[in-house]
Amino acid sequence: MKERVYFTEKELRKIEEAVYDILDEDKENSLNGEMILEELFRKGFSFGKYSKNQLKRMLIKYLKNWSDYELKKLNSIAQKDLKTNFRIDNLLILQEFLFLAVDDLTFRFNEAFELGFKLIREREIRKFVETLYQGIFNPTQEALERTKKFREGIEVLFSQKEPKGLLDKYFKEKDNLDDEELTEEIFEEQIFEEENQGDIEITDYHVFSNIVESLIDNKNELEKEKIKQIFNDAKVNFDKITDHELILELFNMAKEAVEREINEDEYIAHKFYSIDFDDIYNDCVDIDDHQSKDCRLVYLFNLWSLSQRPIKKMKLKRFEFFESRLKFTVTEKNLIEFIKEEIKKRRVRQRKS
Repeated sequence: MKERVYFTEKELRKIEEAVYDILDEDKENSLNGEMILEELFRKGFSFGKYSKNQLKRMLIKYLKNWSDYELKKLNSIAQKDLKTNFRIDNLLILQEFLFLAVDDLTFRFNEAFELGFKLIREREIRKFVETLYQGIFNPTQEALERTKKFREGIEVLFSQKEPKGLLDKYFKEKDNLDDEELTEEIFEEQIFEEENQGDIEITDYHVFSNIVESLIDNKNELEKEKIKQIFNDAKVNFDKITDHELILELFNMAKEAVEREINEDEYIAHKFYSIDFDDIYNDCVDIDDHQSKDCRLVYLFNLWSLSQRPIKKMKLKRFEFFESRLKFTVTEKNLIEFIKEEIKKRRVRQRKS
């Protein structure tokens, strides 16, 4: 019998074991997450005592434990090929998404789940993750029955010749019946609020940010001393610029570098700018295939998404995740070094004071 490896916390362990048992009995290998969930309910299990957000956090923890286990295995390989290294990188990207998902249980959670589900190879683990995800939205047998009824109703309505009016009526009725909490946190924090035109205060950060943008666009290879001189000539007072503002420019440079790499390949660029981001995974069959342009697109898209973080998660350590993965220009490398030195100098001063 195949050895079982468990990744849930103690609270969900019995459910994880039950899913494995159900899968052992599935000789035809035909069960999906919803069917497994239904079987769990028949066996007396339920997710009803947990809130939706509690279950999401349990799934985040599960994926973190699983990815730690995977990374430990892969990092123990003495001679790693390109495919192995590509998988390691994708697992590390997954962990970055999981780090963000703890505070964003909508948008970032969905990104983490989608990548994690794509990376999982083992049938049992994949099916458990699928089942737990289903349990978030259908925690009880009654909730699952409502979902099925709703889906059947939609299918009937779409079979009608003129479904629009019927659909509007159906969704209205559904809204009245559905008391689930709906939360959307898609819009991320901004450093500055919009100011009235003609009354904009030009701060040191504005000047600094504009210079950074110009340096990125400059085709010359500028040394660090030249970059320092440019800031000095512009009389930029770095004491009036916060750490967050400096780190924000590092993340903006990461975003620029990802977009530049996307634009280097005509096929990848066309898909990136033309398809719905919800469909970004569709053509990537084996996410570990480093030679597939569709999977390379997924990889770059995820880096691009990670470069656009909530402000409170923008830390110097998080930016360093990008440094070995992106192709920065000579000027950008020197600019990055300059900004990092400025941040570190402050921290030394803070420790001494």
